[in-house]
Formats: sequence, structure tokens, C-alpha cells
Amino acid sequence: MTIPLVDKVVETRIGMIRNELSEFFPEASIEATTDKDGRAVIRMTQERWVIGMEFVETDSSWNDPKRFRDYYIALVNKCRLGVIVPKDNAMSARLKLLEFNQRWLFYYQVFSYDDDGNLRKIGRPHDDGTKQGPVTTLPGYL
Repeated sequence: MTIPLVDKVVETRIGMIRNELSEFFPEASIEATTDKDGRAVIRMTQERWVIGMEFVETDSSWNDPKRFRDYYIALVNKCRLGVIVPKDNAMSARLKLLEFNQRWLFYYQVFSYDDDGNLRKIGRPHDDGTKQGPVTTLPGYL
């Protein structure tokens, strides 16, 4: 039996989260749930406090405008936020999440995943010389 793609991404990301949290939150617990739309939510808690939430979106769940309410709630509650989207939606996710920066809510990470479940962290947009970048930057700035 093959593991569904979202489950594979969740499994990989949980391993990464364990490494990231181990120094400061060694006893943190991590749990994941999947809703009926196939979207997964990874929740990190320390004792009874939620310290982080990550959302693994699918092509269809990413297009739901209510998703940003979930992200906003995590950020205003001082949780670390992770948004993981299919590769084709990576840059639009990064650019849409920049809206939170206007409210000083900038402690989030954006990842993309490919058809094999491989994760890639998406950084700030810039022009890398291929003319695919949505933002032109001053030489040496980024």
C-alpha cells in the first residue's frame, strides 16, 4: 500500500519539526490530523500550550480563502506557523503570506512539496537572473 502524498509530507515534516524543536522544547508533542478535504494540520504543544501549527495544503484546499483566517489565528496567538503547499502554488503562497508582514506578523515559514513528497523551504522572492522571480532587487541586496 502506498502512503497518500499529504501523509508522506506530514511524516517528513514532523521529523524536521522534531529536530527544530529539540533544543528549546525537548518535551514538545506533535500530532497531525487530516480533514475531509485532505488538508493536514500539524499541531505542536508543550504541556498544555500550543507552540506551533503547520498546515499541509492540497491544490484544492489552498484555494479556500478561509485558510488565511486559520493562519492569522495562529500568528496572533504567538504560535509558529508553517504553510506547506504543492510546488505549483509555492510562490503565490509566499507572496500572499507577505500580507501578514503589514501587521508585524512575520514569524512563519513556507514550504512546497513535489509529487514525490520532497519538501523545499521557500524564501523571500527575488530575481535570480532567470526572470522567473516576481520581485527585482538591488544588486547585492539579497
